[in-house]
Amino acid sequence: MASSTSNKRIAFKIPFNLPMKIVAEIIARSSQWIMDTEWIRHRINIFMTYTLNSLKAQTNQSFVAYILYYTPSETLILNELKQYPSLPKHIQFIREEDYDKLINPYLTNSLFYYEVELGSDDLYHKNFVQYLFDYTPKPTTKILICQDGYVLSSQDNILAEYFNFSSCFNCWIYKSTDYLNGIRYSYQGYTGAILLEHEIIPWRAYINHSHKTNLAFSYQFETTTPWGKDLAYVGKIINDPTEKQSLLNEFLGIPTKLAIFHIKFNIAYNVPGNKFEEARLTQEWIDYRLDIFMKYTYPSLIHQTNQNFIALIHYDVQSEKEIKTSLMRYPDIPPHIKFVPDIDNAIKIEIQNYTSFLLIHLDSDNIFHPTIVDKFLSLDNPDLQYIICQAGYILDATTHQFAYYHHPMPNTFYAFIYSTKDYLSGYRIPIPTNAYGDIINQFQYLSKVNYINFADPLFIITIHEKVMTNVLTDMFYSQTARYLIDDPNEQSRILKEFELPTALLP
Repeated sequence: MASSTSNKRIAFKIPFNLPMKIVAEIIARSSQWIMDTEWIRHRINIFMTYTLNSLKAQTNQSFVAYILYYTPSETLILNELKQYPSLPKHIQFIREEDYDKLINPYLTNSLFYYEVELGSDDLYHKNFVQYLFDYTPKPTTKILICQDGYVLSSQDNILAEYFNFSSCFNCWIYKSTDYLNGIRYSYQGYTGAILLEHEIIPWRAYINHSHKTNLAFSYQFETTTPWGKDLAYVGKIINDPTEKQSLLNEFLGIPTKLAIFHIKFNIAYNVPGNKFEEARLTQEWIDYRLDIFMKYTYPSLIHQTNQNFIALIHYDVQSEKEIKTSLMRYPDIPPHIKFVPDIDNAIKIEIQNYTSFLLIHLDSDNIFHPTIVDKFLSLDNPDLQYIICQAGYILDATTHQFAYYHHPMPNTFYAFIYSTKDYLSGYRIPIPTNAYGDIINQFQYLSKVNYINFADPLFIITIHEKVMTNVLTDMFYSQTARYLIDDPNEQSRILKEFELPTALLP
């Protein structure tokens, strides 16, 4: 079998409240819920929270998913669905009898039809569809069986490894012409799938979800029933919160990596005689610097093409009253942009649900390119520890000069990549300051780690009246400022690229 999407069609067949025909006990109980408004409301919420996100998270969206409901409950189902946003076009709630009417035209011009079984409360890994397209089974195989997976008990907040030798997480394989001619496979009971000509999917591809309205599967039952190690059993419980959340993210499509901007606002540098130390806590200084932040730095945050980030503006707790007073002059800022006095605790709170994160340094008067989050998060080197941006621009807001900038050593535009587990255990990468000795030490540190240096101009340094460290003439003297950009068209192009108004220039 070829593996291209052109010769395979994949459909998820998801029973919602159909009468169950498994064992007499469940058949008897089913009559209590297939037309029950509260059960339907709760189960649609479960579907939207878990199963739908698992479908939307699939890295390959070349499939259809039909959620089959008991036709007499149609009014109840449709009324409840009105409480949610519209589903994607390829994911639909349908009457049970309409399934083949929709599948048959879907198989046009295909060679094979893959029909995936999935409960309306369960999940497949986000790479499952892509795996089905890539995998070439034997010509005689009728069904692919997932034995290894996980069990999630949302009642008990438990995620554990799970094994079932003949699970209900299966994929039927038909020749499209056979299916259109009425051929159907079937098996009896939970253990019937393994009796067909089958192959095993050799990785943990599913989550079997145990909750209070799941009548066919129970975590408690699985842990107390002696099926035996060859049949079905609950394995290792995932106790580490970060590992647990990371695994769930893989099924729910939640990013496993977060970008955090650490933006120092009026944090002391402890440099004796520095005028900054005297001024940084006053209302006048805070008002002025917040205005600079809102004019230059804030737009570079809200215009990021990837908004999977948290921006933490770190201020001295001594100035909390002045900060709050100054913020009242501006419209509310988005919830992922936060002013915080305790940066370390704020970071720990934000990273709980992620495996790793980028800690991006940015001064409160400077500007990053709107693609910086996208560029940083797309890096896929597990050994990478440090990102450096050496090239950028200088904008002098007082003289209205614009210049190209390149810093040959570690400067203030950088990012660290942390494992969440390492950060929470206390590990910290040394942070450079402007002190000459610290810069030398940072060079020595870089020689020992895996880092990447972006060559494209990705930042703008803003020089203004109350800037404490950068003066354009000094930059030309130190050769970090390379040449002036006098062409108004080039200036406008750069500002437009950084999503900044051209009014910033004369």
